[in-house]
Amino acid sequence: MKQNRYFKTWMLRILINKCKDILKQKKQVTYTDQMPETPFYEEEYAAKEWAQMLEPLDPKYRLVILLYYMEGFNIREISDILDMKESTVKSRLQRGRKQVAELYEYKVREGRA
Repeated sequence: MKQNRYFKTWMLRILINKCKDILKQKKQVTYTDQMPETPFYEEEYAAKEWAQMLEPLDPKYRLVILLYYMEGFNIREISDILDMKESTVKSRLQRGRKQVAELYEYKVREGRA
């Protein structure tokens, strides 16, 4: 009988301690409605989108477009990387842009791809 007498006290003590733990955790939580909005950007997701969008392109155009737009290389750097003339890189970039525009039915003014 003695054990049953202390059971209620023991359970109350556990409950009080658990409540204290919860209150401590709430002090550490920052609610999202108080946080400033920051843009979310996941690089891996963006890379998948690019790959999916450019998949139908000829590989020689796809590579140049990825190096230029995703990796941020300029035409001279791409020509060094791929060991080709800058004029070839420029024409592949232009033709690749044109193919993308045609694939996605984007109207491109002549001379501005």
